[in-house]
Amino acid sequence: MPSATRPASITNTPKVSVAMITYNHERYLAQAIESVLAQKTDWTFEVVVGEDCSTDGTRQVLLDLVAKYPGRITPLLHKQNLGLLGKRNLVETFAACRGEYLILLEGDDYWSSPDKLQRQVDFLEAHSDVPACFHPVWIQGPDGKSQPCDTGFPPELNRVGPKELLRFGFPHIMSVMFRR
Repeated sequence: MPSATRPASITNTPKVSVAMITYNHERYLAQAIESVLAQKTDWTFEVVVGEDCSTDGTRQVLLDLVAKYPGRITPLLHKQNLGLLGKRNLVETFAACRGEYLILLEGDDYWSSPDKLQRQVDFLEAHSDVPACFHPVWIQGPDGKSQPCDTGFPPELNRVGPKELLRFGFPHIMSVMFRR
C-alpha cells in the first residue's frame, strides 16, 4: 500500500485523477504540477504524485508544492525506490487515484493548455462508446524550441482501434485520458 496521506479537504470523488510519477525531476516537477493546477474545469480533479525516492531534490520540491497548495496534491512518498523503470510506482499511483477518468503525466512533462482536461472529459461524456481519447503533443528541446511529436497517426483519423494502433503506433502517454 502506498504511503500517502490524503488531504482532508478532498472528500468528494473527483471527476478526474491526474496520476503523476516522478523520479529525479527536480528541475521540472514544479512546472508539471502547476500546469495541472492551472486547469480550468467545471468539476473537481485530484493530483496524485508518486515520488520514487529521488536522489536529487525532487521530494523537497514536491513537499514545498504540497505546502504551497494545501489540499490540492496527494503525495505518495515511498520509503524505498520501487525501481523497474517506474512500473511499480505507476501501479501504486494509479491505485491511489479515485477519479472516474484517469490520465498520466510524468514529472518532467507539462500541459500548455488550461482547458485540456475539460475538453477531454467533454469529449468522453459526449461519446459514451469511446473508452479513451488523446491529442497531438509538442516536445520542447534543450534549446527551448518546440516541435510537434509525430505519432504517425494521419490527421484525418478520428477513431483508433487495435488495427490502427498496430499500424501507426501509440499516442504520447501524457495526452491519453481513459475511463476507470
